[in-house]
Amino acid sequence: MPQAEKRCRYHRPVLICAGFVLRMKRKCTKVPETGFNMATEKVEDLELSLPDLGFVPVRVRHSGRARKLRLKIAPYMDGIEVVLPQGATKRVAMSLLRQNSDWVKHHLTALPDRVPLISGNWVPVMGRELLIRNAPEAKRGVWEQGGYLYVSGDAEHTERRVADYLKKRARTEAALRAHTYAERIGKSVGRVRVRDTRSRWGSCTDTGNLMFSWRLLM
Repeated sequence: MPQAEKRCRYHRPVLICAGFVLRMKRKCTKVPETGFNMATEKVEDLELSLPDLGFVPVRVRHSGRARKLRLKIAPYMDGIEVVLPQGATKRVAMSLLRQNSDWVKHHLTALPDRVPLISGNWVPVMGRELLIRNAPEAKRGVWEQGGYLYVSGDAEHTERRVADYLKKRARTEAALRAHTYAERIGKSVGRVRVRDTRSRWGSCTDTGNLMFSWRLLM
């Protein structure tokens, strides 16, 4: 298929192939493949143009551990994730997406609507449903009281502040439980971290470091 690479007016690389447009969303980064594993992978965040859907987020992961191409829906970003084995290129990812465009469109449109963490919405916290309520005049940060999750400050910052609160609370709860259960079996715990994991609820190392998904709190 004829392909061409150019730059759009915002100076982002654009790959055009058979009517599809794949454009760079941000620069590549290198991140640990799993938990505390020191191995890294290259991650590229792109946007794919699909008929009727417009530009859809695409995360391309170049993994040295992958043995084959993998394509999956990524609900955490309302988009698509493509895992490429060593040596595969973005053109391979484009071909895979083109061949499976109907499958991608079907599953993306089937995703439930994401509920934003804003005033008036409910959020589950440790088995309880809390109603988010903005408290612009307060100066207490974020706190739980009487079935509400109050958030001080301007409403435009509510979603970020709620997310930060949930992540901090998740780490506190995870660390408390990890140390409690470790003591019962005569083991010790190293570092405890929380992340927005893609495919697992947690992981551990032989040195006692633990990693959990912060969404376990919900």
